Amino acid sequence: MAGRKRTRDGVTDASQSKTSSNHHHQQTSNNKNGASVQITIHFDGGSRGNPGIAGAGAEVVIIKNATPPITKYFIRQFCGMRETNNHAEYQGLISGLEHARTLLGELTVPSSTSLPTSVSKPMFNLQVFGDSNLIIQQLRGNWQCKNDNIRPLYLRCQRLIHEIRQIDKNSIVSFDHIYREQNEVADQLANEAMDQRRSWMTNESSGGNDAENNARTMKVGVVTVGVAAAAARRNKEVIDVDDDSSDHSC
Repeated sequence: MAGRKRTRDGVTDASQSKTSSNHHHQQTSNNKNGASVQITIHFDGGSRGNPGIAGAGAEVVIIKNATPPITKYFIRQFCGMRETNNHAEYQGLISGLEHARTLLGELTVPSSTSLPTSVSKPMFNLQVFGDSNLIIQQLRGNWQCKNDNIRPLYLRCQRLIHEIRQIDKNSIVSFDHIYREQNEVADQLANEAMDQRRSWMTNESSGGNDAENNARTMKVGVVTVGVAAAAARRNKEVIDVDDDSSDHSC
């Protein structure tokens, strides 16, 4: 697919964005199976040069028992100085899946899980959204991943998905392709990682308490960094090339 250029004028901190279209997915997500926990992941990644300076982003949202508080986690992952767009996209997905697994592991298992499997109430629904159709189709098993540089990341995602599904086998994990306009928060998070060339995470609850100003340390992927106030954003031109090949393999 031909390369596409995006211009980011005056990029702002994604955790402060008031126009996120991600809420569309959260509000329209059906919970017909009665799961007590809803988690959504929006992931993205980019490379300035492809390969070049690369960063990834993931927004993880968790809602328990369909009631507030709603907690959002904003993950920025700096991927390196010479990585591809697809590499960064997969890193964003891995960051989101790892955090979702951590959140689910911290939850108290509902008493309904002691019932026979056939009648147990699902513990959670996990919905994964991304604007890379290549990755979504690979996760669904429709397309293959053959690229030697990308395949380890693909296999890492598959292991994480398997581990998440093992937490509760009645629960649902789904993958949906969305347009870039519906993935603005994750896109901004990736840009912030590229701008600052570091990895960090912030979170906020439905009460609006942003943890970014806390002088604490969070671990994102393999990089541990101190969380500080976001620096002023400079205007950036982002070269975003989709590496989809004609045989749908990466």
